[in-house]
Amino acid sequence: MKRTGQTYTKGIKFESLTRTLLNPLHPDTPECPDCGHEIDFTRDIEWVGPTAFLCSNCGRIIEISELDGL
Repeated sequence: MKRTGQTYTKGIKFESLTRTLLNPLHPDTPECPDCGHEIDFTRDIEWVGPTAFLCSNCGRIIEISELDGL
């Protein structure tokens, strides 16, 4: 904590999931839970909601929460 005058502040770090997915240095490439196709978020992704997209290989709707390693 850092003291500023009579108050204390605490830093909180937030890492954007979007930045993580688009980072070419991200160590793990997520895979479709059904077909195992690697999902490359730097290419054409068809989003069907704020947290869901289609697998470009099998067409399954995938929620981001279903992906391992994120």
